[in-house]
Formats: sequence, C-alpha cells, structure tokens
Amino acid sequence: GLQSESVDDGPHRLPSVWATESTEMPEELLSQLLMQEPKQWPMTDATLDRFQQPVIALYDISLPQDTSETSQSYVQVLLPYFKTWRDDCRLRYLASGCVVALFESQSKFKDCCDVLAGGYRGIFRTHAYQPSTPSLVQGEAEH
Repeated sequence: GLQSESVDDGPHRLPSVWATESTEMPEELLSQLLMQEPKQWPMTDATLDRFQQPVIALYDISLPQDTSETSQSYVQVLLPYFKTWRDDCRLRYLASGCVVALFESQSKFKDCCDVLAGGYRGIFRTHAYQPSTPSLVQGEAEH
C-alpha cells in the first residue's frame, strides 16, 4: 500500500503520499481501463421479451476458483443474493454464463431492482427488463 500524511488544515492542506515496501503496480493502468468499452448485456432485449414478465438478467458472473462452468454453478453463486426474494422469483440459466431472475410480481421486481441496482462489483452485473405488456399476478393492480 501507500503511506500518506498531511500538513495544515482546510484549503491550505498539503498531502504527501509515498510508496512502501508492499506497494505494487496494478496489472492494468486506469487510463487503459477508461478507454475500454463498458461491458454490456450480451443479449438483446428480444431474448428477454419471450418471458413476458419482469426479468433481471445477470451476466459477467464470477465463479469461485476451481468451480466448473455448469448452469448449476452459475445459479448457485447467485442464490445468496436472491434469498430475500426466494419465494418471489425463479433463477434460470440461459447460455454463455447468463442467468435470469423471473418475477411474477411487479412490486417484488422493483424491490429487487432497487437493491441490486447494477450488480455487485466483481461478482455479477445486472440488466433489468420489463416487457411492454407485462403479465400481472392475480390481485395485483397496475398503478
């Protein structure tokens, strides 16, 4: 890591930062990473439209080391993040490391979207999708 120290207060603060014995150079420079295209949902929304219900697609899923790439292993990695909605959604493996969370309830879908936002850094990314004419659960009114 780096060591730091600052002298003075407020706008006249003078910080000093220096390398220690444990300081290492990153494998990729930030300037190089910023020039890369951001990773996008690898499929089209038409792929998700076939489900005809609210869907959260999960991709760039990071599997633990020494884990084989099977549909079950991708779903297992995600289960802890969906325990709040375990009775309200189904996780289904699509292809090439992508999983979808299918929701019957509009309110549970929105709740999950709010909590997961864009995903968990280093573990997975999300893409929320809602068909133009979502099916509603019986007894749930549209607002």
